[in-house]
Amino acid sequence: MPTAQADTLRYEAFIAGAMAGSATVNIDVVDDRYEVTGTAEADGVADVFSEWRTQFQAHGQLVGETPLPTEYSYVERDDDQRREITVRDGVFVYFKNGRKRREGASPEGLDVLSALFVQPSCEAERAVHTGRKHFRMTRVETDRKGVCRYRIVDEDRDRYHADIRFGRRGQLTVPVSITVRGFLTAKVVLVDQ
Repeated sequence: MPTAQADTLRYEAFIAGAMAGSATVNIDVVDDRYEVTGTAEADGVADVFSEWRTQFQAHGQLVGETPLPTEYSYVERDDDQRREITVRDGVFVYFKNGRKRREGASPEGLDVLSALFVQPSCEAERAVHTGRKHFRMTRVETDRKGVCRYRIVDEDRDRYHADIRFGRRGQLTVPVSITVRGFLTAKVVLVDQ
């Protein structure tokens, strides 16, 4: 008999304390296959400046408890621009307004959806990418409340700090809150616990 886990999560995002966006994330895990899909959009104060919207997805299989992505993609719209990113079969392809801008080897590590929503954990070191950008995450500590504290360095050598708190949602472990501190502080919070 197949084992299945599924949930729909709703998140809100804040920048410098002001409402900036919202997201819906759908997670389906059946046996050793997974799918993460969803949408996100500017909201609150950010919606005044931009009509940013995105649809995203990640598919793959679980090898033990490790996600092995087969495809990661998103389509992002912002005012009069459209960006399409796909990572599949070891190849990264980027289209902007219908024209191919870049193609090459896929970034190192897990896509951000597989890393955060499929068997997430407080790993000591992790490479994560969004397709266009990649990050090296190094765990600094895990506090008594279960918050994983990371130092993050991106491909441009910019540095950030992130606190990620995971929690149980049914049979799934999911991010309950993510706080990233850099020039500004951004926070994403699960709102329908």
